[in-house]
Parts: sequence; C-alpha cells; structure tokens
Amino acid sequence: MRTGYKITDAEMRTYQGFQWTLNVWVESSGKGKLCNDGWLHFYDDPILAVMVKPIHLGIPVNPRMFRCECEGEFKEDYGLKFGCTRARLVEELLFPKVSTTQRVAFATLVTKEVCQDKAWNKWADDWLSGKDRSAWAAAWAARAAARAARENTKPPDLIALTHKAVGEYK
Repeated sequence: MRTGYKITDAEMRTYQGFQWTLNVWVESSGKGKLCNDGWLHFYDDPILAVMVKPIHLGIPVNPRMFRCECEGEFKEDYGLKFGCTRARLVEELLFPKVSTTQRVAFATLVTKEVCQDKAWNKWADDWLSGKDRSAWAAAWAARAAARAARENTKPPDLIALTHKAVGEYK
C-alpha cells in the first residue's frame, strides 16, 4: 500500500469526467503508457501535485485535493506523477495554495539542478535573490525547467525542491 495525492474538480471528477467516490476502490488494467486509462494517476506529495498538475491537463476550476491509498502495479514518470492499478480516495485535504512566485522558484530550482549553462545559472541566481523578477524572466525559467526535466535521465528530488520553493519564496 502506498499513499498518494489526487486532484479532482469540484464534483470529484478527473480526466474525461471519471467520477471518484470517497472510500470506493477503483481498478485499472495497468496496460499501456502512464497517460491513458490503463493507470490511475496520483502524486507523491500534495504540494508537488499542485506544482506539476498544470503540466498534466491543468488544474480544474474549484479543485479539490484528496489523500488516496494506492496498490497493485505501479508506474512512474520521473517523479512527476505515478500510476497504479488500484486506488481509493480516503480523505479530503485543504487544497495547497501556491503563488506564481513559488511556481517560478520551483521551476528555477529544478532547472538549476540539471542545467550547466553559466549564463542561465547566473540569471537564475539573480531571480532567486530577487534581483530580476521580470515576467519575461519567469517565462524563460518555466520553459527551461520543462526542457531540462525532459532531457535529464536522473531527475532531481522534486519534493524537496517543491517544499524549498514554497518555504523560501512568497
């Protein structure tokens, strides 16, 4: 048994309108790629879920967060999200609030873990210190983070970086 975190819409629905019910087990086949109906998706950390959910179809209007129990077969997407073949929602949690600044800090911290470009890292240090927080700089950081995550074979500790971004940047 593994603990996970699931984001739903206000009516407890997820991708393609799948309806969840509290404390009811759901099963899937475990077939195919992670991003299909053969897997029940979840995240390892509630704050990381909020940080990376927009990559995986966005955050719905009036989102809800649930702790879930996961079991069966498991599949992983570089620490960004996970899939299992059996899951149930067991408890609703307060939906974590994450600011735009915290999102950009997370993207920047992740990229710094894998980016060797000296000019980019200088810019990143300037952004993190508050020296350059322009909108253009924020967009650059988000794109660079996504590219670095795709290109890196050993992902950084996303949960630790998420909590650092939320704890140190407002």
